[in-house]
Amino acid sequence: MPTNIEIIFTTSQSLISRLIRWVTRSPVSHAAIGGFSLAGVEVFLHADVGGVQVTPKAHFFADRQPYAVFRVKDEVIHNLSDAVRDIGERYDYLGLVGHLIRTVTRYLGWAIKRPLTSPRAVVCSEFVARLNLASFATLDPEKTTPKDLLAVCLASSELEQIFPAKRA
Repeated sequence: MPTNIEIIFTTSQSLISRLIRWVTRSPVSHAAIGGFSLAGVEVFLHADVGGVQVTPKAHFFADRQPYAVFRVKDEVIHNLSDAVRDIGERYDYLGLVGHLIRTVTRYLGWAIKRPLTSPRAVVCSEFVARLNLASFATLDPEKTTPKDLLAVCLASSELEQIFPAKRA
């Protein structure tokens, strides 16, 4: 098991990635948990098409580009066990549409709370925001976008940015 887990943000040229970035006005469209291996293979836990899954690094980056990686400074094995329990949860396709609707209506000055979300399915940022990290305490996982999660990670003293390397 890992001593330090990582939170990885990516982007891609897929239509859904471009749509998420455009609607949220964000450089990132996907978030995952990494920093550990299974049987010697580096893997990532993330919510994607098909649900919460474990994906080997080579497959994970086959069509994604890394944007930022943050390492949790303290040992958080118990947090990872919470994430592992979610493997197999469904992907919240309607919740993703709801996130996009909520974001667009927020720009229009309307407040829609939780359109189309499912309590038994998750999107990537919701999956990562569920980690029991002090930095994430103020986040509502069901409303969290990859952009929101990235902003919290950038401001967190609990996390160390390891990619791209911060310049002194």
